[in-house]
Amino acid sequence: MNINVVGTSGSGKSTLARRLAHRLGLPWIELDRLYWRPNWQGAPDEAFFAAIAAATATPGWVLDGNYNRSRSVKWRAVDLVIWVDYGFWRTLRQAVWRAASRAWRHQELWRARATARAFAVRSAAGNPSSSGR
Repeated sequence: MNINVVGTSGSGKSTLARRLAHRLGLPWIELDRLYWRPNWQGAPDEAFFAAIAAATATPGWVLDGNYNRSRSVKWRAVDLVIWVDYGFWRTLRQAVWRAASRAWRHQELWRARATARAFAVRSAAGNPSSSGR
């Protein structure tokens, strides 16, 4: 089974996808891990789409992330899309908790891209990320 878990930032889609993959014995694929490059630079579409195609080439996976422009690639073989749709206040609380816990632990994100603090410093310096979402 091929599953894509989608939802707003902070909704819990990565947590759900990770747990679902574990329970089903399937690999968990994070689109953020495929998209983000060092210094918070987004991958060009061609490279991003190729990475998605490679990661989803073998049947049986749980994919988390939106990136609407990648639908034609990621949904080629998807069997089920799960939309995580909690209310505003719950999602806000989860997003704030996630950001605070990452900052407290100095957690590196997506293969040593940078810590959450490095992202904040970069954004404050006037170098906005190009999230491309």
